[in-house]
Amino acid sequence: METLLGSEGAYLDGIYFCPHHPHKGYEGERPEYKIECECRKPKAGMLLKAAEDFNIDLSESWMIGDREADTECGKNAGCGTASVGNTANADINGKSLLDCINKIFS
Repeated sequence: METLLGSEGAYLDGIYFCPHHPHKGYEGERPEYKIECECRKPKAGMLLKAAEDFNIDLSESWMIGDREADTECGKNAGCGTASVGNTANADINGKSLLDCINKIFS
């Protein structure tokens, strides 16, 4: 992802992901990742870590996603929330990412 973005002149300050998954019983799974954690959405651990790393005011930030777990995560972190599509718990729903952004800044 970083290479593809970089080839177009874009960069990211940080990339956050959760390697954990609490559901067990899959072939080839790694037991050390089968835990309940604070970083798996809808928990806010990844957003809280990014806010700490980059001094982000989450109350002035937006979480935009396409699933209810995304908007729940944003709410758990204290962000405004927007959904691409239609998520019942989002502050804003839009047809696309651009539509959501336009609604946020209108």
